[in-house]
Amino acid sequence: MKFLGLTGAVLLAFASVADAAFFGSASVKDPAKLSYPKDVLPLLKKYCFDCHADGAKKGGVEYDRYKSHAELLADRKLWDQTLVNVRNREMPPPDKKKQPTLDERAIIQAWIDYEVFKTDPKNPDPGRVTIRRLNRAEYNNTIRDLVGVNFKPAEDFPADDAGYGFDNIGDVLSMPPVLLEKYLTAADKILAQAIVIPPVPPVRSTKLDPKLLDGPVETYVGATGTMRMFTKGTATMRFTTAKTGQHRLRLLVAERISGQESARMEVRVDGAVKKTVSVNGTLESPTLVEFEAPLNAGGHTLSFGLLNPHDGPAGTGTKYSRGLAIEQIELFDPPDPAEASASGRPTAQRIAARQLKGGNDTTGPDAPRRVSGTKPLTAKFSVARAGEHRLRLSTQTRHVAPEATRMEIRVDGKVLQTIEVRGDTDLSHIAELPLQLGAGTHELSLALVNPYTTPKDSRGRSQTRAFAVDWVEVVEPTPNAVVRLLPDLLLVGYNAKLQGDGWVALNSTEEDDVAFDFLAPRDGEYFLRTLAWAKPNGSNAMVLTFQRDKEILRQVKVEADENAPQHYGAKFRLPAGQHRLRVVVLRDKAGLSSEDAAKPLTGKQQKGTVNVHHLEIEGPPEAAAEMVPETHRRIFFKRATRDTEPQVAREVIGAFAKRAYRRPVTPAEVERLMKLYDLARMGGEPFEGGVAQALKAVLVSPNFLFRGELQPEPDNPKSIHAVNEFALASRLSYFLWSTMPDAELFALAERGQLRKNFDAQVRRMLADPKSRALVENFAGQWLQLRNLAIIQPDKKLFPSYDAKLRAAMTRETELLFENVLREDRSVFEFLTADYTFVNERLAKHYGLAGVTGEDFQRVSLKGQPRAGVLTHASILTLTSNPTRTSPVKRGKWVLENLLATPPPPPVPNVPELEQQKQLTGTLRQKMEQHRANPTCASCHTKMDAIGFGLENYDAIGAFRSQDAGAAIDPSGELSVAEKFQGPVDLAKLLATKKQEDYVRCLVEKLLTYSLGRGLEYYDRPAVKGIADGLAKRRHTFSGLVLEVVNSVPFQKRRGEGDAHVASR
Repeated sequence: MKFLGLTGAVLLAFASVADAAFFGSASVKDPAKLSYPKDVLPLLKKYCFDCHADGAKKGGVEYDRYKSHAELLADRKLWDQTLVNVRNREMPPPDKKKQPTLDERAIIQAWIDYEVFKTDPKNPDPGRVTIRRLNRAEYNNTIRDLVGVNFKPAEDFPADDAGYGFDNIGDVLSMPPVLLEKYLTAADKILAQAIVIPPVPPVRSTKLDPKLLDGPVETYVGATGTMRMFTKGTATMRFTTAKTGQHRLRLLVAERISGQESARMEVRVDGAVKKTVSVNGTLESPTLVEFEAPLNAGGHTLSFGLLNPHDGPAGTGTKYSRGLAIEQIELFDPPDPAEASASGRPTAQRIAARQLKGGNDTTGPDAPRRVSGTKPLTAKFSVARAGEHRLRLSTQTRHVAPEATRMEIRVDGKVLQTIEVRGDTDLSHIAELPLQLGAGTHELSLALVNPYTTPKDSRGRSQTRAFAVDWVEVVEPTPNAVVRLLPDLLLVGYNAKLQGDGWVALNSTEEDDVAFDFLAPRDGEYFLRTLAWAKPNGSNAMVLTFQRDKEILRQVKVEADENAPQHYGAKFRLPAGQHRLRVVVLRDKAGLSSEDAAKPLTGKQQKGTVNVHHLEIEGPPEAAAEMVPETHRRIFFKRATRDTEPQVAREVIGAFAKRAYRRPVTPAEVERLMKLYDLARMGGEPFEGGVAQALKAVLVSPNFLFRGELQPEPDNPKSIHAVNEFALASRLSYFLWSTMPDAELFALAERGQLRKNFDAQVRRMLADPKSRALVENFAGQWLQLRNLAIIQPDKKLFPSYDAKLRAAMTRETELLFENVLREDRSVFEFLTADYTFVNERLAKHYGLAGVTGEDFQRVSLKGQPRAGVLTHASILTLTSNPTRTSPVKRGKWVLENLLATPPPPPVPNVPELEQQKQLTGTLRQKMEQHRANPTCASCHTKMDAIGFGLENYDAIGAFRSQDAGAAIDPSGELSVAEKFQGPVDLAKLLATKKQEDYVRCLVEKLLTYSLGRGLEYYDRPAVKGIADGLAKRRHTFSGLVLEVVNSVPFQKRRGEGDAHVASR
């Protein structure tokens, strides 16, 4: 053989080097001492060369075709395939009598890893770290913990791509352009719910012309127009005020640089110093200066002084003298107390196109409603309180000369205004006008004043004047003692449907609800209110139930329809403290027996929905200043006065950015955000509005959206270092909680104490309710539970399968995983648990007696033909076909997700089983005939054995002993020494004789999920180290997590590239 001929030259030369450091038996724990000719080559000759050398090359593998030992080692694909086959005991084939021992297999694997792939178990490679964005679950959870809002803004984001079985893998988390728009929209919604921005009371202001300044001044053109600049002395002007009270002056000032100092300005009013500031704004970007001054009605003097003039003499490198430029002066009158108290936060009620009646026929219910004749559009709407409202219309028009299109707007039959309609199909126009309304229901009418059709032209065509309305909004003034939340900011019931036009549909059958958590600032009378209309089916009237916590406050029939929504509410006393306020839709059960009233309606019996626009809670007037949500108090942890607003804004923005970026922020980062705050204030935003603009920038910053880690040598793959403690805190929290670190992790990282308290923190986090994220996001993807939502068994064959049964199936598996996590059980209980969790519906499906109600209960499976996840209906359903079971799918699922030994890809052009008409008998007999083909046997031998071990369960997981009248035989064997008699026996076999594969699989899955990247060849030593450490920890779940988070890949990182290319 060519390969053996090389042993006398190349291989013996190699042996002399290896043997110089090795005497005696090989040590798998120290692969550096392994010798290829003495330890590895004999094993290959003994077990592999019959099929893969001396002219034999089964599967394309031929060990003796290389011209040198170096060339042999360079074929990484060959050795990777060899390692996988040896490790998975695929080679030698199981039917071969000569099989290597476990120690012999370990020698081959250790040598391949060390010599071919250059991995060293004593110095594991931490691997690369891919910067990755937060996926949807992480984004929702992070927003929840950062801001405190209840809704899930990422539900509107595009679906995350998945790789290596998980959707948190950096390499596949792309950034489509639409996602950038979604981030901006989400930031607006989040801050709209989190922050209460007080209305700016109507304030009149007067701009004073800087040209009126007297003194040694010059005129320049700046960013906002002309400005007056002086280099020494004082500039003065006279002005008058009409009111007595606290006035505010807003200035835009700049400096011309000269010397080392900034210009220092002193501002005097009537000779008294009111403000002294350093000016560092430029002529293009002036500095905003604001201060208040008590003034009486009448004339006053305003003066500006440059306190530190500086000339630029020759030879100093300064061409000009220091200058102080006054670009803008604005004087604000005292706010009118009556107007300020009457103002409130405006909220809008939208009337969608489908709610407008009349006009022309429409192409669809959601298309703009068109009017070209004399029939107007009409709609009814309801407002909660009297006062000045605003009407907003989104319009389009078809202009037909010689007149513009005109619309007459009537409210309750009275002409409000006649307007000229603008806008077109590409860009609608928003018209807005004020109107006075009383509380209650009103009718709106929109009529075309001047209908007109042109005469027909020579081709018989004419044009008709028309307008169309996309939507109408009624903007209500909401008092400061009212908190109003729209549906996308509420806790919305599981089956409720957001309509997309500001309404949410609640189904009475599912008893859907909308709710929110409210912190009552003080004891008092409160009013919970909603705008709603009902769509009953038949005579089944809709009932709206108002609840405080679990107490029913009031029940009212919703008789309003879509054409005329109405306000419904409940008045009640509320003690100070945290409460959940809820509005739930119930069926009218009057006249029903208790038995019939308790029965849920299903299928065609479903009757009616209630559409809800918003919920609002109105508190006592004296609580207005305190009626701010906890989210607002979380952000604005410090009160600001007029004088301290800039400094408090800096503290608030800096603290928020630090938590959002999950690391300390630099002064430069805070200053960049403060510029946005300053711009917003210059634009007239109140203090809270200015802060909100800066926080919006934080929420769309890559520092928030991406998880990045600082790397000293990003392009050096051999530069290995421990990640800093802030990065470690983020790795840990996103692994276990799918969210940002909490205050305790931040505090430890800031003190440099996280690693010293690492294991204790891990155990604390596992005990925290937020660790349920591991259930939803790790278990849900490892076990593929998320796929159950798209599985559709044949309804005729499996009529009992519905959404509730599917939900119960999923919950059972989640509860088993959560129980192993919470009670720190052995990871083998996933396979062998002799208990499970069921509610009445699932218990009936399983044939288990004594379980009633919707709540899940732990039940024993002793004596039952079930054990662990393999016999859960969730797994059995998602691994079946719509009409029958699939031993192939079930076997493949076990090999891939529990043993990490996936079968080879199917051979091309092999028809589906149903298409092979020559196969006869039972499903097992057909599969045996199919496997008789050697080409098919390579894939199906193990898959089919495992799949038929689960054949006692039908396509939705119900137990059966026969299939098509034939008795089911669930026995099988994976090898001569690996036989089982049924599903429970199979689960025990996987937990014992396949223990090594199962543990390695679980380690690989959890490590992949924790790192957010796929595992590479250089991760194998870390995987083995974690598995070995897990055995020392008695295979507990906490032991698994602790081994993962203490591993080198989790604790350290290196630069990009392959650190193993160069030879050792």
